[in-house]
Amino acid sequence: MLTYQSNILPASESINKISAVAFSSNNRRFAVANSDKVILLFDENFELKDKIQTKGAERENRNYIIRTIEFSPDSSILAVAQSDNIIYSYKLGLEWGEKKSICSKIPTASSVTCLAWPRNSPHEIFFGQADGSIKTGFLKTHKSQAIYSTESYVVSMAVDRQSKNLVSGHLDGQIYIYNIEAQSYRKLINAGTVPYGLGLAKNLIFTGANCVLSIADKSGNIVQRFDYSSKDNCRDFNGV
Repeated sequence: MLTYQSNILPASESINKISAVAFSSNNRRFAVANSDKVILLFDENFELKDKIQTKGAERENRNYIIRTIEFSPDSSILAVAQSDNIIYSYKLGLEWGEKKSICSKIPTASSVTCLAWPRNSPHEIFFGQADGSIKTGFLKTHKSQAIYSTESYVVSMAVDRQSKNLVSGHLDGQIYIYNIEAQSYRKLINAGTVPYGLGLAKNLIFTGANCVLSIADKSGNIVQRFDYSSKDNCRDFNGV
């Protein structure tokens, strides 16, 4: 988690650690999850408009961390992945002031570490887990299904805009690519560092603690590299 003082957060909120952030695809909402297990909802002008007080998988248990959050393709739902082996989905609506409610909860066998929501799948979401598995969660049935498994903690995920391919980055440095239509996966490349940041379009973009940003094609060949490791003021990269 990151700690920083932000001028967009109210003074009472900004001292908390930030565990996850997400922008809605319609650019009207910005969500910030903090260490108090509260999700702050801002409008496009970064004005605080609403909050979500999250809940644990077990009613009396508050011993969990919000790992990551992700908006649905139509921006009306916010998925919240938690360390206590559950994903909650909160229906927000598209306008401020609409009633909020939990519309889905997907229990998991391991802590959820990352999410990726394909643009063409409003009721299905991909997620990675601490045990190295990648799964699809189904909001309507509240169930999940494994699509592939590895032996290393999943640190990052990304889906391309066409929703044809999914990539996952792992603690051992490996990056895997999954073809959604063919339902097949393969090892794509070893990042040489923990790939905390992943982006996928025509090519793959990945980066991590080595301060190097790399671009590779879908065959795993490096196309371009930007090495900032020699710069004194450069810190670890943890997102793309």
